Amino acid sequence: INMKTTDVYKKLFEESKSFYNSIKVIDSPALNSAVHFTADGFHHLRYSNSRSSRTKKERRNKFAFLKEAVEILKLSTTFQEYRLTTAPIGTMDLKGFRTMTKIEFYGFWAVKKRKDSMIRVKVIVRRVINSDTYIFWSLMPDWTEKVINGQTVKYFASPNIEEE
Repeated sequence: INMKTTDVYKKLFEESKSFYNSIKVIDSPALNSAVHFTADGFHHLRYSNSRSSRTKKERRNKFAFLKEAVEILKLSTTFQEYRLTTAPIGTMDLKGFRTMTKIEFYGFWAVKKRKDSMIRVKVIVRRVINSDTYIFWSLMPDWTEKVINGQTVKYFASPNIEEE
């Protein structure tokens, strides 16, 4: 284990957690409503819908763009994706089942400058149907990397909105 990498990750995690906890609520012109930054959203940055831990690289990428995500939600006047789906929420009952509920997902895209390149960032907000509360759900720099002839090449991707 590379201790320097671990220390850098821990520092990024602590800074991101502190920043995230300071946000609470922001206004979204696109949704004409407030977006709440809850513990569920921060949890989702670290764990997938299957409740398994995201890789350290995935978590690092999400934490690194957290400030951009807030800026995107504050400035966006439209959303670029919408999905209505049914998903389990809440805690399991005694038989191990969770209630299925309709959930809306909104995707916001923006191109942000990072160092010497432009990176497309996607931010996800979710709302449980019959609720007035929009919750920040996730973000990701939108690329996939492949090594071709010894060089790392980044490709734009469009992964599953619910998993992001």
